[in-house]
Amino acid sequence: IATLATSPDAKTRSLAVELLGQRRNAGSAAALIKTAADADEQVRLASLKALAGLATAADLPALLALLVQAPSPQETEAAEAAASAVCARQTGREACAATIIAAMNDAPAAAKPALLRVLRAAAGAKAIAAVRAAAAGADADVKTEALRVLCAWPSPEAIPDLVQLAKNPADAKLKILALRGCLRLIPIQDVPAEKKLAAAKDVMAL
Repeated sequence: IATLATSPDAKTRSLAVELLGQRRNAGSAAALIKTAADADEQVRLASLKALAGLATAADLPALLALLVQAPSPQETEAAEAAASAVCARQTGREACAATIIAAMNDAPAAAKPALLRVLRAAAGAKAIAAVRAAAAGADADVKTEALRVLCAWPSPEAIPDLVQLAKNPADAKLKILALRGCLRLIPIQDVPAEKKLAAAKDVMAL
C-alpha cells in the first residue's frame, strides 16, 4: 500500500493514502507526511485526514509547516485538525505548546489564527500565555481570533480573561462568547461549591 502511495496516478495515490489511514499503522506517518505535500489536492487532503489519527508529537513540526504553507482554506483546516489531534493525545502538552509557539513566531499573520486554535488543543500555561500575548497584539485579525480561542479555552485558567471580556460592552458577540465560556468553565474549577456558585452569580449579573 505504501508503494502505491507513490504511484504516478493521483487516484491510486489517494486510495492508498486512505487505506494507510484505515490500517492505523503508526509507522505510516512518515509516508503520509510526504504525501501531504503531493501535487494533487485530494491526495494532500486525504493524507492530512489520515495523519489526524496516526501522527505523533515527533510529527508535529512537519504538520505545523504544512499548516503554515497550506494553499487553501480546506487544507489549512485539515492540517489544523491533524495538529490539534496530535496535541490532544499527549499527556504532557507543554512540549507541544513550545513547538507551536516557535512556529507562530516565524509564521505569516494569515496562518496565526489557525496556530492559535492548535494552541487551544495543547492548553497549559505556555499555551495560554501565548494566546494572551496575541490577544494584546496589534494585528486585528490575530487579536480577534486569540480572544475567541480564550472564550473556547478548555480549562478554568481562562476564567479571569473571560470575566474581563464579559465586562466589555464594545463587542457584543465576544461578550456573549465570554459569558458562555465562563459558565462552561466555572463548574469544573477545583474549588468548593459555594465559590462556584458565587462566581456564577457574578457572571450572571453581566
